[in-house]
Amino acid sequence: LKKSYEALSPGGRVLIVEYLLDEIGTGPYFSVMFNLFSVVALEGGGARSFRWYQEALDAGGFSFIESYPLVNSSTLVVAQKPD
Repeated sequence: LKKSYEALSPGGRVLIVEYLLDEIGTGPYFSVMFNLFSVVALEGGGARSFRWYQEALDAGGFSFIESYPLVNSSTLVVAQKPD
C-alpha cells in the first residue's frame, strides 16, 4: 500500500477487488474457501475483512475508504489519497 500511496497524485484512488471475510471470519462461504486455498497454496496468503483493509489503508494515509459488493461474491474496496 505504501508504494501505491507514493505513486498516486493527490486525489488519486486505489481500487482493490477481494473476496472479503465477514468480521468474525466465518463467511461468506466462498470467501472462507478462498481463504483456505490461499493459506494452503500461497505462503502468507489469505482473505481479509473490510475492517482489516480499512485499518491498513487508514494507517497508510488513505481516506474516503469505502466498499462495494460485486456480483461475483467479491468486494471492491476504494480509497483516496487526500488532496
